[in-house]
Amino acid sequence: MQVFITVLAIILTIYCLIYLFLLFKLKNPFKNLIINAIIGIVALLIIYLIRRVSGFFIPINQWTVLASAVGGLPAVCGILIIRILL
Repeated sequence: MQVFITVLAIILTIYCLIYLFLLFKLKNPFKNLIINAIIGIVALLIIYLIRRVSGFFIPINQWTVLASAVGGLPAVCGILIIRILL
């Protein structure tokens, strides 16, 4: 199980790096990064607020906020998948 989580974390990291690389290829990379960060943080907050209804819980700390701001929605989905599998 630990190997599976490690492989999943590596795949999600590579996916987030490719996602960020593609964001920089667009015309306004900083505008897109800010929008991406806002979407990621809002998604993290929505999951946190509906935790009692959905049964999923992602703790709000500096690491999850940083990951959701840098990786956006794919990072939030990755954190959620890892939390479900653990």
